[in-house]
Amino acid sequence: MKKTIVETQTIQIVPAPTKTTPKAKIKLFILCIQDQDGTIDRMFTGTDYDQLYLQGSTESKASGGYWSTYDAQGRFIDGNYKSKERK
Repeated sequence: MKKTIVETQTIQIVPAPTKTTPKAKIKLFILCIQDQDGTIDRMFTGTDYDQLYLQGSTESKASGGYWSTYDAQGRFIDGNYKSKERK
């Protein structure tokens, strides 16, 4: 009787290297509501520009002032400016 030797192999499966995904950039916006003299009445911060835009336009209409939006580095993004009305 012949003896048969069976060899077993262990194969390790290593996943292929993947590209690293870039980190998500979170944008921060700062909205200032100012009165006619330029004094800041309120400040709002958030990551959703559209939501801040709606909130700023509503609040500035109620207070009779104007609003301006900046990014986290202090760069001006958007705003509304009221010109003085002639009577």
